[in-house]
Amino acid sequence: MRAQLSLIILFLSLLISAQDENILRAVHPEFDTITVSFEYYEPPYLDTSGEGFQTLMTCTLLSFGGHARVASAFMETRIPVMGMDTARYEQFSKDFKPISAAKSLLSDAEEHAIFIINEAHHEPRHRVFTRSLLQGLYERGYRHFGLETLVHRYRNVDSLLKAGHPLSLNDGFYTHDPQIAALVNEASEIGFSVFGYEQSGTGSPKLRELGQMRNIMRYRTAHPEGKLLLHIG
Repeated sequence: MRAQLSLIILFLSLLISAQDENILRAVHPEFDTITVSFEYYEPPYLDTSGEGFQTLMTCTLLSFGGHARVASAFMETRIPVMGMDTARYEQFSKDFKPISAAKSLLSDAEEHAIFIINEAHHEPRHRVFTRSLLQGLYERGYRHFGLETLVHRYRNVDSLLKAGHPLSLNDGFYTHDPQIAALVNEASEIGFSVFGYEQSGTGSPKLRELGQMRNIMRYRTAHPEGKLLLHIG
C-alpha cells in the first residue's frame, strides 16, 4: 500500500484546514510558503484516513523542518488538552513540589535494569532530554540503547556507527529529525550499543507492539550483559 501526505504550510499561529483532507494550511503575515511531502512504501499500521493520524504526521513533519513551536501549537488546536480547575490545582500544588526530573530519574535508574522513556513524535525537546541523560545512565551501568525508529533487519546500525559511518536516511523515519540523529550518534560515542526494534507493515497496532516486544526480547537474550535503555513513542 502506498499513501502520500502533502502539506502546504503558510506559517502563522492561526492554523486552518483546507478543503482537500491531504492538505493543511496556516496563514503567515508575510505569506511565506513551504511545501513538505512524504510517501509511504510499506503498509502503515495506523488508520491513515483518521484525523488523528493526519495531525500527528503534520506535526512530525513540521518538527523535522525545525518548526517545533508551530507543530506544538497545531497539535493543541487538534487534540484537546486536559485542564485542571482551580480547586484541584491548589490541592495538587500542596501535595506535590517540583524537583529536577533528570536528577530523580538517574537516581531511580540505579535500582533498575531497564529504563524506558516515552516521547511525543512531534517534540524534538523530548529527544534532547533523553540525550541529556545518556552519560549519567552509562555511568550507572546502561550499555544498550534501543529505538523503535531504527530498522532492525536490514542494516547493523551499531556496527556502522562504531565504524564511523553516519546514519543514513534509510536507517529509520524519525532519524530525519536532527535531534534524534544527534541522540543516536552521541549514544554511540559514549559507548552504548545501539539497536532498532521496529516492526512495521503488520497492519495492526497490536501486532506491531507484539512484534516490537519480541524484537527487544530477542536482542536482550543475545545481549544479557549491561542495562537496557529504550526510547519509545
